[in-house]
Amino acid sequence: MKLSQTGVSLTGDDEIECIRVTLANYEHFLHSSTARELGNQLAAHDGRAVSITIHDVTHTAGANASRALRQTLQRRLTEWNKIAVANGYPAV
Repeated sequence: MKLSQTGVSLTGDDEIECIRVTLANYEHFLHSSTARELGNQLAAHDGRAVSITIHDVTHTAGANASRALRQTLQRRLTEWNKIAVANGYPAV
């Protein structure tokens, strides 16, 4: 599925997973460490088109979508880390 829309947000306190990644019409709920690894993989391929498979759904992101997703994911993880550390948990 070719990505035309991406988004990343923190989940509420009532969710088990911490990060919501929206790719096209799919919402994926990820643990912060899994989201960090996704960000690391996107950074390793920054500037190139990528295929992303999450929960058995494969998405194709062009260079611009890949870069935008990486940047937004990094901002949300920075936000998550501030909350985690303030509550006595390690940052990812």
